[in-house]
Amino acid sequence: MDKAQSLHCDLTVEVIKANAIFRNFYSKYGFECVNELLHQLTEQIALQLKFTAKS
Repeated sequence: MDKAQSLHCDLTVEVIKANAIFRNFYSKYGFECVNELLHQLTEQIALQLKFTAKS
């Protein structure tokens, strides 16, 4: 994550809502939920999380 943040200012990821391990991982890095959607391949609810770099 540190390397990705250093290369890209803002990052967006999708995480299956039921996956608490990854939700907590991204939350610790400052990602915030911006959208909830149906993941097409798994037909599960996914969260779109966004990290906005500080200017």
